[in-house]
Amino acid sequence: MAKRIKTVAVEKSDHRSRWDNARQRIAAMELALAAKLFDPAALLAVQGVIAANDALTIALLGERCASERHQDALALFDQSGARGFKEGRSHLSRLLDRNYRIEYSGRPVRQEDAEQLSEHARRFLEFVEKNLSF
Repeated sequence: MAKRIKTVAVEKSDHRSRWDNARQRIAAMELALAAKLFDPAALLAVQGVIAANDALTIALLGERCASERHQDALALFDQSGARGFKEGRSHLSRLLDRNYRIEYSGRPVRQEDAEQLSEHARRFLEFVEKNLSF
């Protein structure tokens, strides 16, 4: 039997506030990259993608992940029925997989890693934008 993902019901029209939050975090990520602040850039990339995923699942499913496990957010994404699913999942998965290392390892994020994570974040936001038809 599949594990139930902890979610919160949200009015589908409320996806815009999470989308705005995602865009703000990605804009801040760009500023951090330009300033060569690679740790904050990587963290903002992850946070922006989490907010964008929330916007997507709210818009398509009327719920967002409420679990502390980021892999549950990926599982909820899997249920979304989003167009271009594989491409979006690839970008989301790469960022969520790196989240623990970015936040808790104590190791600095290298420029190359921050740039790669930022590119995945940009592509995931493009994917969400296409699915939400803004």
